[in-house]
Amino acid sequence: MARSFKKLALLALLGGMGAFAAAVSSRAFAYQWSLSHCPPRPLLLKAGVTGIAGLHDVEFESERGVVIHGWQTEARNHATVILAHGSDANRAQLVPEARVLAEAGFGILAFDWPGQGESGGRSEWGRAERAALEAAVSYLDRHGDLERGRLGAFGYSFGGVYVAQVAAQDPRVRAVALCATPNDLDDLRRWEHRRWGLLSQQSGLLAAHLIYGENRALEPASVIPRLAPRPLLLIEGTADQTVPQFMTQALFAAAREPKSLYVVAGAQHDTFNEVAPDAYPRRLREFFERALL
Repeated sequence: MARSFKKLALLALLGGMGAFAAAVSSRAFAYQWSLSHCPPRPLLLKAGVTGIAGLHDVEFESERGVVIHGWQTEARNHATVILAHGSDANRAQLVPEARVLAEAGFGILAFDWPGQGESGGRSEWGRAERAALEAAVSYLDRHGDLERGRLGAFGYSFGGVYVAQVAAQDPRVRAVALCATPNDLDDLRRWEHRRWGLLSQQSGLLAAHLIYGENRALEPASVIPRLAPRPLLLIEGTADQTVPQFMTQALFAAAREPKSLYVVAGAQHDTFNEVAPDAYPRRLREFFERALL
């Protein structure tokens, strides 16, 4: 009788553990699926009310006929900066950065990723985004007031992943600033799914690989050494719990000179402008002035 009770208890325990593991795996997959299939965030801001002089709507074509929508200002100093927003957002996310650079005389091209904002296509968080950024560089080459050697790029969060990937193989991008950008997407998933330890982390990794089919050779830390000898600025916040400091510092360690790291004390993932309203825009402006002018 006692042996039967112990056996039933063991089976119940194993069954409970299996159910718990299944629930954790299901939750991890649902989370990654929601990230990859989130509906576009509507663009509620019009160019004319951003406070940026000369900002106007533009569009250009990416691969497979996908139309990318964005904003542009003409350069007064013959240098232009592309602005790449993060996930689940649109180009309005980077209006503060666009305003600072435009006031300093830089041309600006801020656009929506495929399937985000007003752009066509769908979010793939991979090939489609790289193709859109490459199309933006080529668009400026054809239509922008751009001199050779005077194109920079600013990538925020996930946008920085694709800025790093494209700039690593496109020498037309002469300076790169990355803000709150992870070093490695597997590390990012482990961090996102850290609650239940190895079980939830491995479930999150498996779900992400099944959904995105990511290429390890394109991880930011793998490609960022190829930016040299072009200038690189990395920006991190000490209170960022989305892309914590250890990721940015690992990315910085993987990069080659010339490189600089700007640490914003107290900044969370989306509060750089609020925490450092004077220092943050000044550092960004000065970086691109030194690098491109």
